[in-house]
Amino acid sequence: MSKRFLFILALLPALLFAQENKESTIIPVETELRVRMPEWRPNIVEQFQNGSPQLVVFYSENEQGVEEPIKKIQFFENGRPMEETDLITVDENSPGYEAWKVTSVPHGVSVRFRESGEVERVGYFDHGLLHGPLKVFYPKGQLNHITTFNQGKPEGKLYSYHENGQVLAEGHYNDGVLEGDFIRYYSNGEREVLIPYVKGEIHGKMIEWYENGNEKTQCHYVNGKLHSEKNFPGVIHFDENHTITEVQEYNQGVLHGDHIQYHPNERQSYQVRYVNGKKDGMERWYNSNGRIIGEGEYVQGKMIGKHWRKHENGTMAFLATYDKKGVLKEPIREFDENGQKIAEYSRNEEGKFQGKFQSWFSDGKLQTDAYYVGGELEGEYTQYYPSGQVKLKGNYKNQLKEGLFQEWYEDGKLAFRGAFSQGNRNGEFCDWYSNGQMKTQRNFKDSLFHGDQKDWYEDGTLNVEARYEMGKKDGTFRSWNKQKTLLFEGAFDEDRPIGTHTAYYDSGQKFEVFHFLDGKKEGKHEQYYQNGQIKLSETFKNDLVDGEALGFFEDGSEAFIRKAKEGKPVGVQKEFYPPSNGVKGTLSSLYFHNDKGELHGEQKSYYQNGIVKTSIGYENGQLHGLKGLWDQEGNLLEESKYVKGKLEGRHFEKDQEGREIVYHYKNNKREGPHYIYYPLDVTDGEKVKAIEGVYQNNKIHGEVTEYDPSGARISITTYKNGKKDGDAELFHRNGRTAIRLTFKNDLREGPSYQYYASGELYKEVEFVKDLKEGQEKTYFEDGRLNSIYPYKSGKLEGKAEHWNESGTLIFEAEYKDGNQHGKFKKYYDSGKLRLEQTFDNGKLDGLKKSYDQDGKMSETLYKNGVKVSQ
Repeated sequence: MSKRFLFILALLPALLFAQENKESTIIPVETELRVRMPEWRPNIVEQFQNGSPQLVVFYSENEQGVEEPIKKIQFFENGRPMEETDLITVDENSPGYEAWKVTSVPHGVSVRFRESGEVERVGYFDHGLLHGPLKVFYPKGQLNHITTFNQGKPEGKLYSYHENGQVLAEGHYNDGVLEGDFIRYYSNGEREVLIPYVKGEIHGKMIEWYENGNEKTQCHYVNGKLHSEKNFPGVIHFDENHTITEVQEYNQGVLHGDHIQYHPNERQSYQVRYVNGKKDGMERWYNSNGRIIGEGEYVQGKMIGKHWRKHENGTMAFLATYDKKGVLKEPIREFDENGQKIAEYSRNEEGKFQGKFQSWFSDGKLQTDAYYVGGELEGEYTQYYPSGQVKLKGNYKNQLKEGLFQEWYEDGKLAFRGAFSQGNRNGEFCDWYSNGQMKTQRNFKDSLFHGDQKDWYEDGTLNVEARYEMGKKDGTFRSWNKQKTLLFEGAFDEDRPIGTHTAYYDSGQKFEVFHFLDGKKEGKHEQYYQNGQIKLSETFKNDLVDGEALGFFEDGSEAFIRKAKEGKPVGVQKEFYPPSNGVKGTLSSLYFHNDKGELHGEQKSYYQNGIVKTSIGYENGQLHGLKGLWDQEGNLLEESKYVKGKLEGRHFEKDQEGREIVYHYKNNKREGPHYIYYPLDVTDGEKVKAIEGVYQNNKIHGEVTEYDPSGARISITTYKNGKKDGDAELFHRNGRTAIRLTFKNDLREGPSYQYYASGELYKEVEFVKDLKEGQEKTYFEDGRLNSIYPYKSGKLEGKAEHWNESGTLIFEAEYKDGNQHGKFKKYYDSGKLRLEQTFDNGKLDGLKKSYDQDGKMSETLYKNGVKVSQ
């Protein structure tokens, strides 16, 4: 039985007897992460380089005795959990397998954490599919987003929030697709956009607003496509003063009809007409006075005749002339406001640059000289600075760089030089600083590093020196800092490190030394602190640690002593605490391994005060013997016994709240008595049971009793093979029965009774397969009837009535299939009518009549749940 059973029993009255919600809800299969049980076997799947676990999977035996993964935890390198997810095993034909492509999939709760420890995301799964709310949180814990899922599909309301708590977005999903209005808000609460959805497609008028509340854009959609209808253009844009700036007509997602833009004075600035996505007819530009300042004709998307545009000052800005077939008759020219030509080029029928392309600065000096074929550069390409100095020069052949490319600074100094062959770098490539000092020297062959490679600092000091052979490191590599201090030196042969590799601090002091033989680490490996003190000394053999490894703190005291054989730890492994208050050599852990690298013997760890922290027995890699955990004062936190990897006998642990928990095990399965004791700080130091029960074949079986901190019984529940089956009873503080009911196979079955503390009956109802059936009656403490609510298959069905203590009817209503349906009346305690209305399948329909104490009536008319008039 899990530790959370206490919590569940405490909530039992609310869970079992609260009136059912009239709305259907998606309930997660589990609401809490499974508590890690002592019998679970952890398996470290991935580790960080420092040896700490990165991914741990826990296994538990199923009823057939076969281990199955039940939980996985991912860790940050600092040891804090990154993500904890409960697991279940599914077959390869299941939807969960399709989603994850593995048989071990999330089931239950999954929590993701930030490195600081804060919760980032909480999700709920059912056999690999999201099922229940998915919540995302900001770093300080505020809710960022929530969407509810039903078997992998989003369902119901979704909400997103700004960090200040204001709603950022809200919408509704139906069977995995958006339905109804999706609204996004600014952080001040003003609406930003409203998007109407029908069956997952945008349908209707989408509106976007400025932060001041004025409309920014209106878009009209039909079945997910922009579409204009009478009095509803496809798109309308407004400025912040709600003046129209642009109108576009669409037909089934394609531009069709007028496209018009406006000046701030509401005069047209641009107009063209589309037919099936192509411009057709005259395209015109207008100045703010309404005068035409540009025009051109289109026929089915092709430019015909003269196309021109002018600047506001009347000078020509753009000029192009096409024949009747849409072929450009002469190069297109563009001009600045002073009449200076700034570009001349041609385009093919697809609108791509074709032929000679030139651009000029405003003083008439050439800026770009190029040639295009089908929109791609071809031939010589040159760019210039405003001074006339060449900026870049190169050549293209078959749309690939070919030959020498050079770049210059504006003062004429060379910035880059390199040659290409069919787009590949070949030969020497060099970069220079603006002061003329070479920056990099690279050699290539077919775009692979080949030959000597060098980098320099701006003052001419060498930074990196290396050599490659057809993309592979070959020869000695060296690097220096700006003070000309060597930082690294090592040799390679066809990408494989060889010989001695040495790294240095900026001060020139050695940092690390490796030795390599044919690409593999071989011999001594040493690391040093900046003060020259050795940090690590170990030996490699055939790329694996072999022999004794020694670690030291910066003052020279021992940090660890490890032994390895062919990369596996063997023999004694010792770890020490850093020196503290002049004390050195304080043992942190003492581990033992056999020749196979498996833990073997008693493994111990210690607090810095010398108190034992853990003592765990192993035999050839399996837990075997006693396992104990203690706090810094030597108080026992956990104690258990293992036989060849399996728990056997009594298991004791104390949780973080101070509760003591006892299980008994037989062959790694819970078997026998189980107890949970209250923390001593809530029982005035007395040892008081909170729960007691018995396990049989790893499942709770028989009576489970819960007690309050004084030792008085709270509840008794009967279990059979891990499920509630039989009588259950909850008690008032005076010891009398509060609730009495019966379970069958984990479901409520038969009569259920609730009682006042005096022992008199308060409520009675019948359950059939966990659903209310028949009349639910409540009584006043003197035995008189208080209410009657009729149920059928767990839903209200028929006439409900409620009386006050004087026996006067104060409420009556008719229900159908769980919804209000028919007459609904409320009365004052005097019996006078207070409210009279009619419902149709849960919606108000017809006249709603309200009466004051004097009998004065007011009426409101409703139709299908909507108020029509008052």
